[in-house]
Amino acid sequence: MTMATHRLLCVLASLCLFAGMAVAQGHRGDVTVAVTHDKVIALPAGGSGMEESLGLNETVIATEARGQTAFAQTSNRLLGFSSELRRWTDVQLDSGELIGRHHVLPRLILA
Repeated sequence: MTMATHRLLCVLASLCLFAGMAVAQGHRGDVTVAVTHDKVIALPAGGSGMEESLGLNETVIATEARGQTAFAQTSNRLLGFSSELRRWTDVQLDSGELIGRHHVLPRLILA
């Protein structure tokens, strides 16, 4: 496990803990992820989109959404979104670092 992967798991585990505290507010539906030429957008059910801008020459490699979480892998970083917290969290990748696979669960992302 690389350092960036470990950092992402720690950040996403924290997001899940905080999201778990917000469960009392009720399930708000699934999130959808969309990509434009310069942004990744998470679209929570019943809410407005939350945008994350892409850097210069940053390209999206993979996206997936399930339940209340969304994931995007770009050429420079890993992005995780929580619809409970309504925010993106990112982890920078080291130069040449590759992520072989990822798994998105309704409240947790493993990469």
